[in-house]
Amino acid sequence: MNSIQSGRFLTHGLAIGAMLGAVLCAEAVSAEDGAGWRAVQRSDACALEFANTPRDVAFSLRQHIDSYSLHGDLIDALDLADGDDPPEIAVRIGEGRVLLVGPPESFQRTGYPDPFAAIYELAQGEDVLTLEIASTAHEFSLDGFAEAQQDMIECVTIRRATNGARGPVFVSFDGMTQLAAEASRQRLLSQELGFTLTIGPDGTPTECELTRDFRRRATEIALCRPLLRYMRFEPAINQDGNPTTGRYSSTINFHMWMKEDGYLQPEYR
Repeated sequence: MNSIQSGRFLTHGLAIGAMLGAVLCAEAVSAEDGAGWRAVQRSDACALEFANTPRDVAFSLRQHIDSYSLHGDLIDALDLADGDDPPEIAVRIGEGRVLLVGPPESFQRTGYPDPFAAIYELAQGEDVLTLEIASTAHEFSLDGFAEAQQDMIECVTIRRATNGARGPVFVSFDGMTQLAAEASRQRLLSQELGFTLTIGPDGTPTECELTRDFRRRATEIALCRPLLRYMRFEPAINQDGNPTTGRYSSTINFHMWMKEDGYLQPEYR
């Protein structure tokens, strides 16, 4: 998987202005229901990204503490080898253009401290964002961008306030069938089950607490077993950037699961 790491914000500036040269013919990038623009907390960054499907990311612009990097299927398609110089990559919105990757002489200093501020400003009142990679262009609808922008700003604010430290990040849960079978035995399928997991430095759950009390300890153990065995996380990160132990709390709605309408309701991501 390729990624392109930029320099630090204070080293790179931005080139913002009217498009120069021939206008590229843009290919529209579509998204399934439940996908599109979103902000995601990654292990080392906050990511503003466009997803084709809930699992497939076309383009991801990640904001680290003092730098940014590019990821996603469109970046992977470049198939860059070690040592290869990446092509010029820019975002165009309306008459504005934000240069993300290019030779040092292509960058011009502006009043913007990072590309995110420029993109947020240019996106106001616009309908389309175009990602230019070398001689190709990919067009994204800006529907849902404003909500993702607010989530992204909140994510970055928290990361900076904690100097990059964060709690565990939920990755996946493949044990819902096993958990639902036990919940059915306990007649819980019309209810919600709150829980808190302790997540070790390797991302593995080690302890489980439920928000409701059961008469038999065996019931708690049976309900916790799928959570401990099948939930996967990125571990918490301390201020030194190292994995550490953390806690993750959430609520599972069994009624929503039976309707196949999303059942995991996180209280902290």
